[in-house]
Amino acid sequence: QTLEDIRHSLFRYMAGFCIIHALIVSNVVLVLGRRSKAKYPAATPACASMFCGFAALTFSAAFCGFLMLVSVPFSELCNFWRYELLVEGGPNEYYRQLGLFDITDANEKVDPLAVNVFHKCLTPTGDGGILAALELQ
Repeated sequence: QTLEDIRHSLFRYMAGFCIIHALIVSNVVLVLGRRSKAKYPAATPACASMFCGFAALTFSAAFCGFLMLVSVPFSELCNFWRYELLVEGGPNEYYRQLGLFDITDANEKVDPLAVNVFHKCLTPTGDGGILAALELQ
């Protein structure tokens, strides 16, 4: 839960920074461009401010796109772990994808010992007793 809160807070701060940066820089560039008496394109401060504004908007859009490319899959992965995999019936449902089956069996039937260890140690309802899950106690 703490890692999810940190990720969510970091995403909100970065998205807010990008939005504020894009709004402030674009407005400053427009004001400087309107006040300029120079003809375009020229190597005057108006042209330089337009270039800086365009570069800032381009970089902020690229950063936001990269942030979305990274945050959306991680968010979906966290939701899958939390609401699908690490619940009471999750290990029994996804045992093939997790490799919790007997490799000597051609039908790949569920290995109850492996599922029991996964359930006892990794799900919120488990008590962490790995020795009991391995039937060593």
